[in-house]
Formats: sequence, C-alpha cells, structure tokens
Amino acid sequence: ARQARATEEEYSLARAMRSEAGSRGTRAEKVAIGWTVWNHARFKGWTITRLLTWAEGRPSGLYGQQNQGRYAGTAADPEAEDLAVARDILSGRAPDPTGGCGRKFFEPALQDDLVARRHPGYTCDAACIANRWQGDGWRPVAVPSTPKWQFFCKGAVAAPVFARGGPTLAGAWLPGGLLFLGGGALLW
Repeated sequence: ARQARATEEEYSLARAMRSEAGSRGTRAEKVAIGWTVWNHARFKGWTITRLLTWAEGRPSGLYGQQNQGRYAGTAADPEAEDLAVARDILSGRAPDPTGGCGRKFFEPALQDDLVARRHPGYTCDAACIANRWQGDGWRPVAVPSTPKWQFFCKGAVAAPVFARGGPTLAGAWLPGGLLFLGGGALLW
C-alpha cells in the first residue's frame, strides 16, 4: 500500500476489484464490485482489509485466490485506475449502484467455465450459486452497466455518511429505498 501511495483500505479494495474484474472490467463493474465489498465489510463490522484477508474461516493477513476460502479474490496487484476507483468509492465520489445493500457478487460465465474445467475449489455453477443464495434469502439486484455480473442483497446495511475526514457509519438502508438516520428518514 505504501508503494502505491494508498491507504490500506484503498489498496485492499483496489486489489479485489483488479482480481475480480481484471483488466477487462469496466469502471462501472469495478464500482459495483467495490461497493459490494465495502457494503459486506460494513455489514460484518470489519475493515475491508480484514474481510479480504480472512481465509478458510480465520484471519490470514494475506491476499490470495478466492478458492482459498476468501470472500473475494485478491491475488492480482492493482493498477493506478483500480486505486483511483477505490478512492472514489471510499470518498463518496462514486455513488453506490447497489443502493447500499449489495453484499455478494459473481460473474456467471466465468463461474460456469471454472466448474466446466474442474478448477480446484469450483464445484457449483452459476445456476447452483444463484439458487443457493436465493434459498438463503438473498435477492438479485439489477446493477446498471454490469450485464455480465450478478449482485445479491440481503437485509439493511449501515449507510456511509460522508463528512470531513472521510466516511463514517450512521443510519441504515432499509428495504424500499428508505435511509434511516437516527430520528429521521430520507427517501431516494
């Protein structure tokens, strides 16, 4: 992170976006992936780095491949564009296209390919994953400009409030587009 002149959170998020979307990923895809990662970390009450370095049920402190029991892949070093997207997400300059609730994602065509090639750790194709997640109460979320990805939502997540010095957690996104902030609520 120091070499990249990024905070640890920016660097970790950028690694996930590069590892998941690769060089072929569009900015819209990376923004959606980045927000989904951040939403899930906030839901768990963890930092992004903790979420992305947690492997096989325990903290590892290391980046690596998703099939090593990680929430998302982080094996690829980020490029400058990935770091810029991470900064835009964490500063609030890039709005959350999932509406604050996206917490899981995958690329169905890639998942099907990995299963077909019998890649280690990949035994569930895209339909299997979608059915499993929906059976567990997750619902698909349509995210604009990300046709090759599927995003899933469950429950409310703490909403970032952007104040001087960066985001803090306050309030929660509720179903139906309601942002609860202490004693009041806003509709979007």
